[in-house]
Amino acid sequence: MNPDSELISLIDSALGLPISESTLADLRAYREQIQSGSIEDDDRKYVVALCKRLLRQEAEFGAQASKEFSKEFKEKVDATNAEFASNLSDESLLTLYESIRQQVSEDLRLGSRYRLLGETAKQQSERLFKEIERRHLHVNPILWK
Repeated sequence: MNPDSELISLIDSALGLPISESTLADLRAYREQIQSGSIEDDDRKYVVALCKRLLRQEAEFGAQASKEFSKEFKEKVDATNAEFASNLSDESLLTLYESIRQQVSEDLRLGSRYRLLGETAKQQSERLFKEIERRHLHVNPILWK
């Protein structure tokens, strides 16, 4: 790939970003100069630096937005799970917890660590156990060896 093609590709990548109309117009103008062969060396260096900066900022913003979304999503899921447990009848709550306890017991009997159940089930059982304690109910604890 020749340097002009690489620069046009870099500009095209930057044109797809959410940037101001004036920056979009400038990038389009520079793209036309490259295609016509009339771009100055200083302008070429400027466009490369601008595009790289825009792409880097978008990547950093995207990573931060993803972290914030993940945290927000986890909080909503945790709240929903806590609400789910609080809406169960005592019998349903105890039955669900006992089901997890029996599956963990079977996993241990088979000699493998969390073969059927993993971290998600452990977290769910902990939420259920908190609700069981809140209601002052009694269960055999899950042994997560």
